[in-house]
Amino acid sequence: MTKGGYNVSEDFITFSIETQAEDGDVPFSALLCLVDYPRRGIELAVGTSFLFRDRHNYGWDVKGTHANAYFDFHVEDMNCPLKLLR
Repeated sequence: MTKGGYNVSEDFITFSIETQAEDGDVPFSALLCLVDYPRRGIELAVGTSFLFRDRHNYGWDVKGTHANAYFDFHVEDMNCPLKLLR
């Protein structure tokens, strides 16, 4: 991680991280965002996993939970599980 930020409340977690490849291989960089993910009793600890599928088929809802992943290349769909790291 080179840059990032987060906000954790009793109800939601939001974070955004920017990464750079250590070996200089593709992808060179990635920006990952998870916005307003409902905590609903989730305890945050190293190894906690989040599973969420964000589809934009019916437009964009800025008030709801959403996730974005930006890479220095483009793909249609990508499975990108997120895990909290120390």
